[in-house]
Amino acid sequence: MIVRTLDDLSQNILKTVVETLAAGGVISFPTETVYALSCDATKELAIDKIYEIKNRNREQVFAILVSNINELEKYAEVDERFYKLAALFSPGPITYVLQAKSKASICSRLIKDGKIGIRIPDHKLAQEILKHYGHPIAATSVNLSGHPSALQVSDIDDELQKQIDLILDGGKCTLGVGSTVVDLSSKDKISILREGSIPEKLIRSLLSDR
Repeated sequence: MIVRTLDDLSQNILKTVVETLAAGGVISFPTETVYALSCDATKELAIDKIYEIKNRNREQVFAILVSNINELEKYAEVDERFYKLAALFSPGPITYVLQAKSKASICSRLIKDGKIGIRIPDHKLAQEILKHYGHPIAATSVNLSGHPSALQVSDIDDELQKQIDLILDGGKCTLGVGSTVVDLSSKDKISILREGSIPEKLIRSLLSDR
């Protein structure tokens, strides 16, 4: 089902979103980077469905989305480097790879080598969903692995659309490139795993790590 909504989400739409996620469904919605393919981060069967939809290697984990820093702190260990970057870039197009907290209440499939990827999106619809649902949402780009990410609903392959329980059409994504992924899991170094709209040079200069 595709629901077009360019402004605030109505209570009826939010109710459908919550019911779909809570039932283990898969939804797609826009972020400032690309359209997300998402599910409740605690539901293993729903996560399996995303892997199947994308034809994604099961060894490649994907990130979770949360609404704010306080929520992020429930799932990962953070330090002053994180806070320095978050003050400038979060909410926004940056994903942090951090040491997962041992009692983080998310599916273990989203944790690899004790690490977890987390982003706070800067998109009105994404924030509405996260705040209303109240739980972390697992998210990856909505595309077949190796294919271009969807920047608008018309970019989503017809066969993929049929496998997604609910698609929220919020128009075209503003940035159109995946988030910058920065690994802060080691206290001794930082690694830029993917460069997006936030350049690696800027991150390293802010953290004095050239």
